Amino acid sequence: MSVDSDESDKILKCVRALQETFPADFVLFGGAAVQFHGHERVTYDVDILVRPKTVIDSLKSVQGFEGMAGKLSYRSVLINLLTTIDDRFIRCFYLRPEDSAGAQKQKADLMDAVFWAKLLEKSGEMISDICAAQFKIGCYHALLIRLNLKPDPFQKLLDVGLERLVIPWEDNTLEQKEYYSLLATEGTDPLTTPLDNELYEEFLIGDEPITD
Repeated sequence: MSVDSDESDKILKCVRALQETFPADFVLFGGAAVQFHGHERVTYDVDILVRPKTVIDSLKSVQGFEGMAGKLSYRSVLINLLTTIDDRFIRCFYLRPEDSAGAQKQKADLMDAVFWAKLLEKSGEMISDICAAQFKIGCYHALLIRLNLKPDPFQKLLDVGLERLVIPWEDNTLEQKEYYSLLATEGTDPLTTPLDNELYEEFLIGDEPITD
């Protein structure tokens, strides 16, 4: 997926404007976050996590920012303000629509995860205790992630501690266990269980490997 340099420039200018003028601490996440850190990623909005949503009012008077109907934008770039974050943002990969657009977004989600894994590895870090406690992945969805990545990029996730996010088999919901059993042997480790080659090829998103 090619990256529009003009759109990318708009996103980065928006992030820098937030850094310079935002009246509170915030966490940048989503596509804009990986783009800001150097990853070539298509995105058209900026997602930030903040404490008070009232910051919208204080930014209305800052040049370039506009606030309307509870939404904030900077020079046409929509800024999504969230005051809480939960595992929906980890689960977005497998909540995408089952169409061509959804498949492209799934691929972008996985490329983002691999990109962050590479940054962690480069800095000598692993998935933190806080992340491991906050974000959990069921066995079935962990298997889906593996089936949709080629071995080398998937190994990047393993190298930074993906297994810390996976819920133990006995703690998975009945639905998760049923879906998992359709793809692999019940009770096995989704990160290491042998994969059927035909099944792997059926699930793999696209035919371009994610390279270093």
